[in-house]
Amino acid sequence: MDDKKCGYLYIATGDKYIREAAISVKSLRKVDKKAHITLVTNKKLEISLSSLFDEIKICPDSSNKWHGGLAYKVKHIYRDSPYENTFFIDTDTYFYESCRELFELLDYFDICMANAPVSIDAYINKKLVKGLTTYNTGVILYRKNKINERLFEKWYEFYEIDLREGTVKIDGDQTPFMEAFAKSESKVHILSNVWNARIPYYINLTGSVKIAHGRYGSYESNYEKLRARINKSTDNRCWHPMQARCFYGRKPSTLSKLKKALKKLLIPRQSQ
Repeated sequence: MDDKKCGYLYIATGDKYIREAAISVKSLRKVDKKAHITLVTNKKLEISLSSLFDEIKICPDSSNKWHGGLAYKVKHIYRDSPYENTFFIDTDTYFYESCRELFELLDYFDICMANAPVSIDAYINKKLVKGLTTYNTGVILYRKNKINERLFEKWYEFYEIDLREGTVKIDGDQTPFMEAFAKSESKVHILSNVWNARIPYYINLTGSVKIAHGRYGSYESNYEKLRARINKSTDNRCWHPMQARCFYGRKPSTLSKLKKALKKLLIPRQSQ
């Protein structure tokens, strides 16, 4: 796979988020040695940090507020990605396994992302649309094409309107994304939670978690402790954020009896 064609993108403004991105990048490098990684940021980095990235784009920004940082992300996520196929990752993420295989999904879909872990009211044309589940915008795979270009432009446009009118919802940029997506032709694939495990929330998991998403002490050692908890087993389970552990479903007590009964039915009776 051409690494200049397919690459990973981080967007970070301010020292806190740049340091977070550095932890995430180190975990990514461990699981994908061929990863080509770009950072879009608003300031020049120290040499020790800049060496972690293959490419750095400095785009000035004066905002130091959370909503302003999200606007910066939405503004630059598409236009400043140097890749044909982009794997965007929030800074508060940690890779446990390679996710390179997800790039292949972009042969069939325009965008790949997971559902948000909690239900947030979504609006289209200022009208509440019930049953419209928001997507989480912290892990997004997308390809460069005309319909996605329009989608990302509308996303930024709608978010800027929310900021000006003071109508930004608790989920920040996710609600305007849903409005932009509802009016787009982009084809989306919903990823399971193992590709974007939002650890501050209750989530169902089946299989090994590839990306942990959420602040967990902000140190590599803490994320490694989390790995032992969240991936202790890959069976169907529920992550409990308050107890920092997984709960596993028990097999029905009658299952073994049912298997024995079926076995008897399949054994030919001996002639008497």
